[in-house]
Amino acid sequence: MILRPNNTVICDTRQMIANGEPWFRFAGKAGNKLLDTCPPPHSCGSHIGFWSNATMPSEVGVATQVRAYGSWTSGCYQFPIYIKVMRCSTPSQHDFIYQYANTSDVCHDSFCGMKVE
Repeated sequence: MILRPNNTVICDTRQMIANGEPWFRFAGKAGNKLLDTCPPPHSCGSHIGFWSNATMPSEVGVATQVRAYGSWTSGCYQFPIYIKVMRCSTPSQHDFIYQYANTSDVCHDSFCGMKVE
């Protein structure tokens, strides 16, 4: 498992609820897009890594609800949640922002990113 420098696991969802469900973007070592394949359990700096194989929106500026899943020891499609995704520009395939808009603050979970050129 990849841990933060102080050896704690990440809890993206609890932090996002505390911050009023802000929009977020992947950057730096996290990549630039939500992971589109199932990660191994205990990936992405936490116990449960969220990912989505849903089709991302093609229209710029329109928030679209997509289903994401948590990867856990019992499989890839655990803890299904809905997130909002918005394309910010074209023709880029990875210029998206995301919003966790659920009320569950179960931890420890994080959103997994990937680098797309």
